[in-house]
Amino acid sequence: MSIIYNKEGKNIFKSYEMYEDNKENKLMFNKKDVENTNHVLTKMLRHILYSKKITLKKFIEMHDRYMREINASSKDANYKKGNLLKALLKKDEITIKMFEYVLINILRMNITKMTYEFVDENGNEEKYTINCSF
Repeated sequence: MSIIYNKEGKNIFKSYEMYEDNKENKLMFNKKDVENTNHVLTKMLRHILYSKKITLKKFIEMHDRYMREINASSKDANYKKGNLLKALLKKDEITIKMFEYVLINILRMNITKMTYEFVDENGNEEKYTINCSF
């Protein structure tokens, strides 16, 4: 297991081992985590992970499986995993690229349709839907 440092040299995760046994099989995110997230993509992804009851251990296993499937070097796999965990667990904003990466590659979901609903300043509702084929 590796130690991950941020740009200031602080240890972000002492070791993945502290997550691996997950004595209570703790979920990556709980309902309160989802509710307290402001960024819409991050909130949606955390909601999906919460709804699918994904533990950190399971997420790491799923990521490792994907990295083996694409024959990524262990260095690349660990680098990508560290950045992904840092973004998911320590930051409140993820990119659309990361959102799609987790859904498609890690969770093995197909994005078939995306819908956004908006309310303008006058209270008028607008709905936009796109069909996707990723």
